[in-house]
Formats: sequence, C-alpha cells, structure tokens
Amino acid sequence: MTFIDVVHRYFNWVGRLLLRFYPNIYIDIKSSGIGLHPEVYASIGGFAFIISIFTSILVSFISILSLPIAYIPFVLAFSMFLPVLVFIIVGFILPKALSVNNAAGYDQEAPYVFAYMSVMVTGGISPYTAFERLDSAEILFKKFSKAAKRFKIMVRAMGWDPLSAFNDIASRVKSMLIKDVIFGYVATVGAGGDVVDYLVKRSRDVFSGLVVKIKSAGEKMSTLLESYLAAS
Repeated sequence: MTFIDVVHRYFNWVGRLLLRFYPNIYIDIKSSGIGLHPEVYASIGGFAFIISIFTSILVSFISILSLPIAYIPFVLAFSMFLPVLVFIIVGFILPKALSVNNAAGYDQEAPYVFAYMSVMVTGGISPYTAFERLDSAEILFKKFSKAAKRFKIMVRAMGWDPLSAFNDIASRVKSMLIKDVIFGYVATVGAGGDVVDYLVKRSRDVFSGLVVKIKSAGEKMSTLLESYLAAS
C-alpha cells in the first residue's frame, strides 16, 4: 500500500469536505494533468490541512514558551492563518494554476503539431495514425505526447472510437485553441468534409496568429526600450 493509498483511506472524510467547498475541482484536476482522481487529490489536500493544524498548534506552544511576549501575538496570528492558507493553496490555487500551466504548454506546442499533422495527412497517412505517432516524441512535444499515449490506449485497448477519444482529450485541456481545432475536426468528419483541407487551413491560421503575437510582443519590447533610452 502506497502513501497515497494510506492518505486516501484515512483522510477521505476531509477530502469530501474539500469537494463540498470546491465542486469545480473535478474540472481543474481533470485538465491539470496531475494524474489523480479528484477524491484522491482532495484527500491529500485534507491531509495537508490536518498537518498544518498540528503544526500551528506546535508552533504556538513553542512560541509561548520561548519567545518574548511582544512577538507572541504575531506568531499566534500566523499559526491561526496557516491552516487556512494551506487549505486555499492546495484546494483552490494549485489545481487551477496547474490547469492553466498545462493549457499554456499545449498552446505552445499546438502550431508545430498541427503543421506536422498537415504534412502527414497530405502525404496519405490518416489523422489518427499521425496523431498516435506523437507518443514517441516526448522531447519535442511533451504535452501532446502524453495526449497521444492516452488516445492510443483509449482507441486500441479500451475500444473507443477515435472521434470520441479526440473529444475526451479536448475536454481535458483548458485551451480554447485546442478545443476549437479538435471540435472543428470532429464536426468536419461528421459532416463528411475534406479533413486534409481543414487541417492545412487551421495550421495556416494558427501560424498566422503566432506571427501576430510575436510582432505584438516585439512592438511592446521596442516601446519599452525607447522609453528606457529616453529616460536615461
């Protein structure tokens, strides 16, 4: 039995309380890439909350015995705030921050993945096979490699149809770009449209948007540099 199993077994009651306070944790955990069930993560958060309470009590007791009276109110205030801080960070901030960071990673890799998919599909390889081949490209595409491995397991081992697997992947990423492209692809296949043309056009659009962002960042840096030179 692992440490996580022990925590989930004995502290799941605290985790259930956390889930009541933060019902959207299911969505954030799913899109964060943590790889834990929401109830398991909530149990870990509850365990951290309990530990912080005992730590606060211990710090308060030591401070009362050893510190001057003038410092005791500040230490006690910090000790009382520590469990609340741990609860907020572990239960609310961390899952949402990891979810946003995961989406940003997908957005960074997306233009090059779409370009790769366009080239492979234009050469006669099916989009599903082209996407599955990303599972061995961990160095270049860290995020999409994990998604490709999940896609491969869902389709080949669990019997999902590829379109449903793509929909599941899109639902696990808080990236409007990824959702837009994947849902558009699913709609194109469902309508019997030209998949190759769709992927080529979307790849071109994504790169055009990337160029606009780079130009905008360059203009902002140029403005800041000019302001600095003028001030100096």
